Amino acid sequence: MSDLPKELVEEILSKIPVTCMRSVRLTCKKWNALSKTRSFVEKHIGEETSRKSSVIMTMNQKVYLLGVSFKTRNKKFFICFDFTEERLGSRLSFPFDSYFEDIVILSNFGEEQIAVLFKKWGKFEMKIWVTSKINPTTVSWSKFLEVDMRPFITGCNHVFTQSRGFFIDEEKKVVVVFGRHEFDDTRKIAYIIGEDGYFRKVDLGEDTNIFSHQHVRSYVPSSVHINHPFC
Repeated sequence: MSDLPKELVEEILSKIPVTCMRSVRLTCKKWNALSKTRSFVEKHIGEETSRKSSVIMTMNQKVYLLGVSFKTRNKKFFICFDFTEERLGSRLSFPFDSYFEDIVILSNFGEEQIAVLFKKWGKFEMKIWVTSKINPTTVSWSKFLEVDMRPFITGCNHVFTQSRGFFIDEEKKVVVVFGRHEFDDTRKIAYIIGEDGYFRKVDLGEDTNIFSHQHVRSYVPSSVHINHPFC
């Protein structure tokens, strides 16, 4: 890792739990010095407080990380590392103000865009935006769907807190969110939500490990041909 940019090393080391930092500091003098800087300490605390909701998503040789700003009341943002240029981009903003307790879930949208699901803690409105433009330094958004969940789900906060994935059907204008049953944590449920009050629940079966989360990402086939002896 000695050849990596300082910003990337800081980003990687900030993911390490506090209980393992002693080993990091003993690895080399450079890491020891880095771990004591103010910027690293603030980033590390932010990562530690948001560890349960952190998201890593890859797309087109880019990695997108969901983070929390320690300086602005734990406000959420995301950031991109471009492997083709070996460069860490700017902090990218969401089209809403979200904080640590709010629910923010990222997903792929098509081959080159990102979708984000947002639900403010204690509120029943679920909103979804998709990017109209995105690169490591800039992002612009357009709203895809906004639904009041009160007629459909009683334990709305619980359902979405247990979710870690969703995907969009752009043609049918619906979103499929994977989570838990509102009254039974052992049941995995797909919530299909659309315009004009469309709502449907599909029971995906039992999962007795109530502490596990649903990790789902949409897949878009690429038109690039893969040279393989069996193709």
